[in-house]
Amino acid sequence: MFHDLSDTWRYSVSLRRKALQKLNSPLNRLGMRLLSLHEYNSMLATYEGPTINPPEIPAEARRFLDWNNPTLNDLHQRYVGHPASSHSQWSEKALRQSTDLQNFRGDNHYVYQTRWSPSAETYALTAFYARDIDRLNLFGQLKEDGLFGAYTQEFEGGYVVSRDLLDSINQTNVIARLLGCNREDRLDVLDVGAGYGRLAHRVTEGLPQSHVTCTDAVPLSTFISEFYLKFRGVKSAEVIALDQVEARLPNMRFDIATNFHSFSECTQQAIKWWLDLLARVDVRKLLIIPNRADAFLSTETNGDHIDFLPLILKSGWKQVYNEPIYAASTVAQALALYPNFRFFLFERE
Repeated sequence: MFHDLSDTWRYSVSLRRKALQKLNSPLNRLGMRLLSLHEYNSMLATYEGPTINPPEIPAEARRFLDWNNPTLNDLHQRYVGHPASSHSQWSEKALRQSTDLQNFRGDNHYVYQTRWSPSAETYALTAFYARDIDRLNLFGQLKEDGLFGAYTQEFEGGYVVSRDLLDSINQTNVIARLLGCNREDRLDVLDVGAGYGRLAHRVTEGLPQSHVTCTDAVPLSTFISEFYLKFRGVKSAEVIALDQVEARLPNMRFDIATNFHSFSECTQQAIKWWLDLLARVDVRKLLIIPNRADAFLSTETNGDHIDFLPLILKSGWKQVYNEPIYAASTVAQALALYPNFRFFLFERE
């Protein structure tokens, strides 16, 4: 009896392995792989990276962060049919599947934090880099509390870091360096594709004289960023809804426009619309981080990726500078958090 059960078990395991191999054969060619439940649980058990232990949010925030919130539904209706809202990977269906609204700072479309299993050492190395290049003295001043699901890791002296915090320190320093700014200088930033308001929160906190205007073509992003900046008590940032930007932005002036990992997740149609709008805005510098270090590729609704650099150049922008996101260290370029990206600075007359 024992022998029969053992044979049955081995036969079942063999079938599962063969099924996985058959399914993985075409997936592997696409750089993907299915894991068995045992392999997946084993991976989770051995993962030693940042952890998620978000503090409880106020009851009012829990009630507001609801997919059925009338404010969110209104934004969906207002954005329907807009030329910039032809979403490929930012569809409502995809966001509902991947986003826990009460933990919108978790590992999701907005900020990858645990994808490809970065270790505690990876976070520590990135923190050392952010501290070393931080001429604005933001490291230690900007705080991370883990609210709304951010993954966190303790650094030296009990300082808590997250990818949100580390990216923001690095990006704010790069912006200030490229513009020749100090902490005391006035800085007006237009953040196109602002997500949940991460950059606006950190820039305005670290640079007291700055002002950030957030725009986004995703209704959920407008909804969350308005909530988040108000929750954080940010006074010097504002969110302009997609159906209002054409009326308001051409009357405003900015020192720089930023687009971090946004155009790469848009269609050519949406990118062109934003560039046409920027042509009517008083802004002479555009800082972009594409999703690839060697190409400017859009994401079309059919899954195709098309070079959108010609759209930028045709709109009158000239590339004047580019550097790796961890430009000050070859070690960080190889081993820090999600290193395979570059800053590209464009200017126009």
